[in-house]
Amino acid sequence: MPIFQYRGRNKKGDIVTGQSEGATPQKIADYLLGIGVVPVSITEVSAKVDPFAQLRAMSGANKIALLDVLFFSRQMYTMLRAGVPIMQSLDGLLQTTTSPSLAKILRKIRDDLSAGLDLSGAFSSHPEVFSRLFISMVQMGETTGNLADSFKAMGEFLEKEKEIVGRVKGALRYPSFVVIAITLAMFVINIKVIPAFEGMFKSLGKDLPLMTKILVATSHFFVDYWYLLAALIVGSIVGVRVALATPHLRIIWDQHKLALPVFGKLMLWSTLARFSRALAVTSRAGVPIVQALPIVGGAVGNMYVEARVKLMQSQIEQGNAIAKAAASINLFPPLVLQMLQIGEETGQLDELVSEVADFYEREVDYIIKNLSAAIEPILILLIGGMVLVLALGIFMPMWSLIDLAKPH
Repeated sequence: MPIFQYRGRNKKGDIVTGQSEGATPQKIADYLLGIGVVPVSITEVSAKVDPFAQLRAMSGANKIALLDVLFFSRQMYTMLRAGVPIMQSLDGLLQTTTSPSLAKILRKIRDDLSAGLDLSGAFSSHPEVFSRLFISMVQMGETTGNLADSFKAMGEFLEKEKEIVGRVKGALRYPSFVVIAITLAMFVINIKVIPAFEGMFKSLGKDLPLMTKILVATSHFFVDYWYLLAALIVGSIVGVRVALATPHLRIIWDQHKLALPVFGKLMLWSTLARFSRALAVTSRAGVPIVQALPIVGGAVGNMYVEARVKLMQSQIEQGNAIAKAAASINLFPPLVLQMLQIGEETGQLDELVSEVADFYEREVDYIIKNLSAAIEPILILLIGGMVLVLALGIFMPMWSLIDLAKPH
């Protein structure tokens, strides 16, 4: 995407400058307004073409882990709470961080602060590391003078985020391992096992069973046309990545993956847990819900849910109650809608939304605990199908060979 140089004024009236990636200047303007910066000028700048950028992105090079940002938030809270100035805090973090990529960004942030930029503006130049939610919380802390509390809130949010991501990855680890093992076994069988049996099959002098012919033909394709198979795999991966970079197709994919059997509900409820936790953090910080919703929607990592949240925002802007707007997007169960309504009526929306987040996180735990029982029948059928194909393809000709060897 193109890179834009922006200039604007924050709520204090101070000049804020920086760079950010976006599809259009309007997207950059929406982003700036979302973090409380009124844009003055947005100019596209030429970016250096890096032919290895995609390769580094796929390999994970220069990637900053969620854990690094979590530690950064906690350490900033501790230092600011102790009265250490921001510049001195950044210098201390530069000396202690073990991530070279994070250290590089911290140096740039320190230089921006030295040049007169405020902290939220310096963070906004690195949207690949610091989310809109993070930047908005920092800006709210600067406005209210409670910057340490903002870092504390983000540390707690990222801690919950890390727990959810860890649980989901843990739940997917076992089925992923089984599928990878089956795939490797199929490669070994087609490259080593089937060719070894092929000569013996031909010596039978009889027409081979259909399943054996399929196995032999598949083996020939693996051995003789492996480069086509490799090109097909690489092309598919690149094609999917390019397709998912298109917002329309990404929304469709994000919608359908939430309806997948077994895993769809896990992804949906973990996404809603992330949404609820982020909304609770912004509400507790005093961010108006109309301003918080687009920021929170961008933090959930699902463009379909983000689009539904924008619809919810438009409903609230038209004067609808929060619970009614939430009901219109068809994402939340009745229990959650009731809690939102009570929170809105009692003025305790942040506490009730936090309870909603706890509810979703408990449900995610429950789904994960029962995930193995739901996946095992599918894996058994998959493994059983592979064994059946191999048994029919290999042993049927061998039985024919045994019959020929018997004395008549």
